[in-house]
This record gives sequence, structure tokens and C-alpha cells, in this order.
Amino acid sequence: MDNNEETAFIVRVWETLGGRGTARLSSNLPVKSIQGVNLLEEVLDNPFQLNWENGQVSFPFKPFQILSFKIHLK
Repeated sequence: MDNNEETAFIVRVWETLGGRGTARLSSNLPVKSIQGVNLLEEVLDNPFQLNWENGQVSFPFKPFQILSFKIHLK
């Protein structure tokens, strides 16, 4: 891999039961940052703050909502 290439992947989550709450993603991968993206994987201006700290991020969800995140690795 070229040093100028970025390593990132997309994670999609969805709420299937009609509930609301807060969810948490966690990983032991070396995450640099996380961004909300749409289904076309274009970066969104997020209505909530996404901060990857201590190997995890928390975010709110609504009934039947689909959320997509682009996770950038170090």
C-alpha cells in the first residue's frame, strides 16, 4: 500500500424493532476517526458529534433508522 493511500471501511447499522436509544460501536483496530455517511457513502454534516475514544463511539438512533459510518484507520 502506498503511504498516500487511506485505509477506511464502511459500517452500516439499522434499528429493526422500532425503538429509540443510544448504540455503541467498539473495536480494537487503530481507529483514527469516524464520519457519518449516506447510503452513497458521501460524508454527512452530522446532527450529532462522533468521537472515537477509548476504542468506541456512541450515537443516538431512531426507530427503523439506517446509519452508515466511514471508519478511518491510522
